[in-house]
Amino acid sequence: MTIPEILLAILVLALFFLGLAAMVIFPIAAVVLAVVFVVRRKKGGLKLMWVPGLLLLISLAAWNLDSLFVNGPGYYFHHDPGSKVYNEGYIIPHYEDMYGESLELVEKEVIDSCNAVYTLKSGLTGDTFTAESRYYDTCSGSFDMLHLTENYGEILGKRLAGGETVSLPFDEGYSVKMPDGKYAWFMIFKSRDGYRFTIDAEKKRREEAFDQPVSGDRFSLDMEAGGLVLKVVLMDGSVAEHWIFKN
Repeated sequence: MTIPEILLAILVLALFFLGLAAMVIFPIAAVVLAVVFVVRRKKGGLKLMWVPGLLLLISLAAWNLDSLFVNGPGYYFHHDPGSKVYNEGYIIPHYEDMYGESLELVEKEVIDSCNAVYTLKSGLTGDTFTAESRYYDTCSGSFDMLHLTENYGEILGKRLAGGETVSLPFDEGYSVKMPDGKYAWFMIFKSRDGYRFTIDAEKKRREEAFDQPVSGDRFSLDMEAGGLVLKVVLMDGSVAEHWIFKN
């Protein structure tokens, strides 16, 4: 390791232990100091109560920064007090951006502090679908415990069947209800060197990977001849087409 890397590592460790101390030790120290100042009751002793108060404020700030870092800004700023799930302030913009939609909240069903179900209305078709915000206790970090599930496949199928080309972001899972009533499900992931997708359709699972860097963060989906065509814009400007479901 070079000297700058060593210094950076030392700085990161120092910040980590400082944050840990602020979260764990500072509250204890604040209580001890407050008790000492009250018991001693020397002249001017109570004037020093700002010291434990400052320690508590630093500890509170450290806990909040830790939650923001671990959970992410989406969760930190968009969940109801005492709840471990995203609220509609995150749910609606998330799916509006994901599907290029305008959505309206029809109903919110809070199951418990860890699960909630939202009924959303599509501004494009007028149909409704449900989205669920769940909290999974996987002991792998709070951010990883949060998962959003949804049932937009029927609306997406209607949009595609109507001739619309839908732009969708990478690194998500999608379901599409086909004209014959069957569902096609797929996921497509973008990497630095290319992309890969997983498809479940007609009771068959297919996985393919391509060593071609892609341009942008979204791909497009069309319905042609009763099938689904996935189109990816590559870094060289060309467009790769893949039939992910054929009628």
